[in-house]
Amino acid sequence: TLIYNIDLDLSGAPENLKFYSDSNMKNEVMVQDDKIKIEDCIGINDSKTKTITLYWQWPYETGENDYEIGLNDIKDSAWMGHDIEIAVSTTSKQVPQKVTYLADSVSIGDYVNYDATSGDGAGLTITPQENQTGSSTLTTFNSSDISAWRVFDVDSVTKTVTLIAEEPTESMLTLYGKTGWKYGITAINSVGAIFGHGDGAYGGRSINNKDILNSFDYNPTNYTNNKHQTNGVNDGYYYYTGNPNRIESETYTSGIFINDDNTEKEASTEDTVTVKSRYYYIKSSDYTSNSYYNILFNFGSYYLAAHTYYLRPSYCSYLINNMSISTGLDGVSLYFSNGSQFSRSNGVRPMVTLQSNIKVIGQDTNNVWQLDVE
Repeated sequence: TLIYNIDLDLSGAPENLKFYSDSNMKNEVMVQDDKIKIEDCIGINDSKTKTITLYWQWPYETGENDYEIGLNDIKDSAWMGHDIEIAVSTTSKQVPQKVTYLADSVSIGDYVNYDATSGDGAGLTITPQENQTGSSTLTTFNSSDISAWRVFDVDSVTKTVTLIAEEPTESMLTLYGKTGWKYGITAINSVGAIFGHGDGAYGGRSINNKDILNSFDYNPTNYTNNKHQTNGVNDGYYYYTGNPNRIESETYTSGIFINDDNTEKEASTEDTVTVKSRYYYIKSSDYTSNSYYNILFNFGSYYLAAHTYYLRPSYCSYLINNMSISTGLDGVSLYFSNGSQFSRSNGVRPMVTLQSNIKVIGQDTNNVWQLDVE
């Protein structure tokens, strides 16, 4: 058996240049240390020629808000008139036995014996502080809090596998008010990160909106339900307002509003504030025939690492997205532009990406895949 490695060096490429393993450009290829790392093998009876196809896209005006779009446009513009070079290097080695990769063996939902407390993950803890959560209620999370992991996504090109914790953390992260909305995403992801230091892992984070929206075939342009509507563009945003005639934006003459860069602005009759609604909502019943249903919804409630807001005629509501079996993808309000603030407590759902060269030695008697971590 011949094991080969191909590395594409992206250190000299634009940050917004993305690579995908499918022509629909839905499955983004994992980039590790500014490189796309591909490892595979050719068996003794296999064809000696192998073709690997990557699809690329350099989208403009990317980002979830005007602030992010503006920053990304500045980065893109800096590449005008410049050549883009991507170096490719290859290595290979011959081994006597057949190699079995995790990515070639597993299916969505399979269990994997990843241990977040192994290697550098031993004894890791984190206690998000009040300057991130807005709350004086502090909770310490440990790398030992999660013991079971399931397959959430597989990259067929780089052979990286993304795992999701079987259940959210039992410990609750408390977020409060304006500060919790501004910086809570950092706190949520910092909790997920401590689980990504075990043997074989590349890194950890918490589940977000993109993970949900990419996990099933769903067209938001076809979605209407009571007061949840779309503006007709398949951008993943679901618009909500207290008045079904107000779909996309609302102009306010009073209140304190949070800008995309986390600065604030007070509205008045002389200096109004116009807000475009950005609200995610997917009913859990829409998932019942999907393979991800038992992975995502078969639990109580947990945060997503994404904040959003929706419009009411007299004020704007700022929310952290959450997932629950009763409501599906929804949100919990932390702050209203009229000054009201709220405290919310929820679990966190960690996700871990394994390195691209992970091999397996098979499954145990409980059908859990056993990692062969070097």
